[in-house]
Amino acid sequence: MKKLILTAVMAVFTLTASAQVEKGMRYGLTITGSMSKYSELPDAENTFGYGGGLILEYNFTPNVYLGSGLQFGLRGSKVKALDVASQSVTLDGSLKSYNLVIPVNIGGRVNLSDNVALFGQVGPYASFALKKAELQILGYGTIEGEKFDWGLNGKVGVEFSQFQVFGGYELGMKEVWPGDAKNRSIVFGVGYMF
Repeated sequence: MKKLILTAVMAVFTLTASAQVEKGMRYGLTITGSMSKYSELPDAENTFGYGGGLILEYNFTPNVYLGSGLQFGLRGSKVKALDVASQSVTLDGSLKSYNLVIPVNIGGRVNLSDNVALFGQVGPYASFALKKAELQILGYGTIEGEKFDWGLNGKVGVEFSQFQVFGGYELGMKEVWPGDAKNRSIVFGVGYMF
């Protein structure tokens, strides 16, 4: 068993020794999709979103980097019922928020060959709603979501030469909708690094 673990560790060091990415700044563009839902809302369902933006990456070594960028994305939830003034209101609504998202992640990369690498990153994010979620209910008024959100995020993916395919998750830590509802989003996409 010890020989197997030692062989695996040596293989990882051998793979990372043939790193393709140089130290310093890299940037790219990305197109994303998302499935998001606000937690703590009764009968809430996922809503599909889209987005894209700029990827920034500062490589400390060929295998360790700081990942950031500026992403535009649609977040929200579909709802069938809400508690308003201590009463349950039945509706068929969509709570959509159009956000600018800035992640600040620490990442790692393992090269499988000269042109293929696995990568992963994790860290906090901050989000600002350009158009926040809101819902108008007759006889009550308008309920609005929060403009600012923050939380934790992570993503994993594969890089083929300059193209990336990835998936990730956003775990919101701040209430963005009344009733302690927080952002929960699965994000997936493709990117191109220059």
